[in-house]
Amino acid sequence: MNLNGSNVLVTGGAGHIGSHLVEHLVRQGATVRVVDNLERGRLENIQHILDKIEFIRADLRIQKNSEEAVEGIDIVFHLAAKLGGIEYMHPDAGSQSEIYDSNILMNTMMLQAARKFDVDRYLYCSTACVYPIEKQDQPNVPALKEEDAYPANPESTYAWAKLMGEIQAKWYAKEYGMKTSTVRMFNVYAEHEDLNPTRAHVIPALVRKAILYPMVPFIVYGTGNQTRSFLYADDAVRGIVSTCDRISDGDIVNIGSDQRMTIRYLAEQIIKISGKDIQPAYDPSKPTGAMGRAANWSKADQLLGWRPTVPLEDGLSRFYEWAKRTLERETSTAEVLVKNPIAH
Repeated sequence: MNLNGSNVLVTGGAGHIGSHLVEHLVRQGATVRVVDNLERGRLENIQHILDKIEFIRADLRIQKNSEEAVEGIDIVFHLAAKLGGIEYMHPDAGSQSEIYDSNILMNTMMLQAARKFDVDRYLYCSTACVYPIEKQDQPNVPALKEEDAYPANPESTYAWAKLMGEIQAKWYAKEYGMKTSTVRMFNVYAEHEDLNPTRAHVIPALVRKAILYPMVPFIVYGTGNQTRSFLYADDAVRGIVSTCDRISDGDIVNIGSDQRMTIRYLAEQIIKISGKDIQPAYDPSKPTGAMGRAANWSKADQLLGWRPTVPLEDGLSRFYEWAKRTLERETSTAEVLVKNPIAH
């Protein structure tokens, strides 16, 4: 995909996937606009390229903001979404209505704005959470294919809203001739992820505990027998860009790995990287999400020539070192503020 000179919008571009995508687009010579409300995204993630992009802090649930974001844009990568860590996303957390309303409204505003300003390409970022809970209820369930999403029965309103976003993008292609495409992302991890313990996904949550151990106990949610497949952000970005380039009829592809592993194994690998003598504790009373989830990426291979390439051990090592530097920097900053409150 020749991005040189293209006017490109990345919503959620200060988030951990979005920031890696923005870096890639800048390297490819695109003129990049990033829109993020910084609820989960962090300006630090794109601080090193702020002078090379246009950044707008805005709420895309508001029509005026969505239209201003899209005006003059050739390609839209819509990654922005309302979400959080496993406790916030859990169906019993009391946040389901807010999550659903926010995502439905944001997706609708963005598609309408993209149609109004006649963008050339529109990529929608969906999630593996859209798959039915009964197809993820055992650790060794088959790797999920795109068609497995139906009959639909996802576990949360976040997933329902993402599924509705996929349908919207497909019908905008069919009825309005827009060139749209959708990626379903499977457990993407990398530098720039949220390390906040109340919002973090499983890899940043466990890495944070390992770095701060023994000050923070190393507790793993669930029995550790639940399985996941993980994808490093470099592979995710390649899949996103290739999908936007090769698909224009609203079709959907999985971008993820089929290398499943137990959360117990993941915890052991993180402990190994830490070099510490950590005895993990498992808490089955905590929410665990799906019991098993992995991606069948054969469609992406067939249509895009895409496949995952970064080994977990390499990606985890990179992430651990980044998280360690980040937490050390935050600790140093906090100590300075305590000693010298006026500096704040």
